[in-house]
Amino acid sequence: MNKHVSFEEVLSAKENRQKLRALIWSFMPYTLISFTVNYVGTIKKNPDTLLIFQQGVGKIEKTFYGAISFKQLNYFDTGYEGYFAVDKDAKEVKKIVSSLEDSQILGRLWDIDVFDNQNNQLTRGDIGLKKRKCLVCEECADDCYVVRRHNQQELMLKIKDILKKFRDMPEGNNVYGK
Repeated sequence: MNKHVSFEEVLSAKENRQKLRALIWSFMPYTLISFTVNYVGTIKKNPDTLLIFQQGVGKIEKTFYGAISFKQLNYFDTGYEGYFAVDKDAKEVKKIVSSLEDSQILGRLWDIDVFDNQNNQLTRGDIGLKKRKCLVCEECADDCYVVRRHNQQELMLKIKDILKKFRDMPEGNNVYGK
């Protein structure tokens, strides 16, 4: 835990996730949920990211209980990854996980992607939703990311604020307690 990773390692991990998704889909051609944590900086595996990941996994497992045919959790230095093959319509799954991302206090720190049974990624636009808003401002998150509108310190302050709000919640409102 707490190992710095390079930009090249992060890019390589992204490519490896694509290969793993294709491999999983090849023997489990169901709707596939790919789950990672949105977190800035070069340390992707730390107590905060573990908490964010565990809470997201718990919500996914609880939400899709009985429909999960396959689950794989990876704990890499480049970040935590979760894969869930579910026997449900991909658009329905995308609506559900988008709702989780929007309604849960840690949801903004979750990156939950959905792939259909043909291994095509669904977007929020595919289900009639707007793109996600920036963590810091009300603009489109993708636009802020591309132009680097916010520095790492601003983003980390917002992440820490979200985590504080989560930790201050009564235990019954989260999956695993404090």
